[in-house]
Amino acid sequence: MAVGTYTLVTVTGGTINSTTPYTVTGTAIGSGKTASIQVSGGNVNLVVNPSVPCSAANAILGIVDNLNGTFTLTFQGTPKAEYYVVASLDVTAGMGTWTPVLGSTNAAADPSGQWSVIVSNAAPQFYRSVALDPCP
Repeated sequence: MAVGTYTLVTVTGGTINSTTPYTVTGTAIGSGKTASIQVSGGNVNLVVNPSVPCSAANAILGIVDNLNGTFTLTFQGTPKAEYYVVASLDVTAGMGTWTPVLGSTNAAADPSGQWSVIVSNAAPQFYRSVALDPCP
């Protein structure tokens, strides 16, 4: 199912009372998502959410030479959103040709949204961060 709110029942001219959302599980919800049944006014809704937040921020903050053949790349992301790093010898190459850096998947820290990765590829090498779930 796509992320969103699905109305299951509507009571015209009335209200339905409930204070507790009920967790929903199953293969129809899809991997990487959570769902719950929630009551709002006269509606009973199925609410499907991503299990991790989408990325509204994705920027490099700094590059530090570790003086041992490695570099620490620090990024600004959305707290708890997930990212990874890709590399290329050609900065002008299309994104589809960039190679993921193994072990670079990270969840941005909460509440700062910052995350970092250490890379050791010989120059010239270019890096970009990629959000696993960019916000629409």
